[in-house]
Amino acid sequence: MRFVVDGSDPPRTGMHARLRHATSAVHRRLERRVGLVGPALTIERYGAVLRAFFGYYAPLEARLAAAWSRTPISFVRRASRFEHDLVELGQSVDRLPMCVELPATATNADVAGSAYVLEGAALGGQVIGRELGARLGVRASLFGGDGQETDARFAEVLAWIDDTAAKGRCGDSIVAAACDTFATLERWLEHTLEAR
Repeated sequence: MRFVVDGSDPPRTGMHARLRHATSAVHRRLERRVGLVGPALTIERYGAVLRAFFGYYAPLEARLAAAWSRTPISFVRRASRFEHDLVELGQSVDRLPMCVELPATATNADVAGSAYVLEGAALGGQVIGRELGARLGVRASLFGGDGQETDARFAEVLAWIDDTAAKGRCGDSIVAAACDTFATLERWLEHTLEAR
């Protein structure tokens, strides 16, 4: 869930700068909690993180699917990538706990806030994917982002967020929704990663 890819940042739009600033503290806390980069990384930790993220992404994506149809951007489901990576580790998603405390998706601002978090995670996941490959020898399908399309997709999402904020005069609501998405994810990870 890093925003930096190959030592450079994507160009910052007005909303991108606001969102990045508003979510920076929780983003850093989540990076530390997840622990997928650094010397403490193990295959067991990787499996625990996959299970926890699947339990958050699967229900959130189910909720977002209908709301996303209001956007001009195609919806990419990534929970199936967590499932694929778990199967590669010999694990199943059957009977995994699912998060029920999810962010709202009622408005375009809600969707934009969640999109910022999920698409930013796809972008930053590329750094994590390289670390997982180098340290554990795994090919993490989720942490590859959207391949060569990752940067362009994130730029497209940021442009849509800027447009949504301008047209709906809802920049503050988008920032609040992104913060809520990060907060619900953080609470979920506190529960699932610490319970193991």
